[in-house]
Amino acid sequence: MLLGAWEAIRARRYRPDPRRRPRAALRAWLHGVAWRQVSHYRESAYVRCEILCSAPVSPADQSPVEIEGELLARAALREVAALPVGHREVLLAAAGRLSLVAWAGACGMNPNSAASRLRRARRALAEKLASPRLPAGDGTVR
Repeated sequence: MLLGAWEAIRARRYRPDPRRRPRAALRAWLHGVAWRQVSHYRESAYVRCEILCSAPVSPADQSPVEIEGELLARAALREVAALPVGHREVLLAAAGRLSLVAWAGACGMNPNSAASRLRRARRALAEKLASPRLPAGDGTVR
């Protein structure tokens, strides 16, 4: 916007009212330029086609998406990502399509060892989720 205004001044399209103070005349002219630029932007196709809504749209066969639940799920996934690799593997295996016994067999592991690792991983995740944490950027000094 400022570059366009400068080009207009150089092309002698800026003709202030000689009765006004030069600073006030320039300020009023720049205000008008900015106002027109904003109005053109607001009327552009990109802006007109946006649809604002309070919550994300969910598929027709599902209930509406709840933002709070989504944020809690993301926080839990961050905690899972912070776990050691062995814990993550067994937790993801337990949540997957294979049974724990089938996963243990595919890894060449005793099913009892896999169940023991799953218990330890679940305990570690429960401890991480239960420990109170300050949100990032809360402004407190540690």
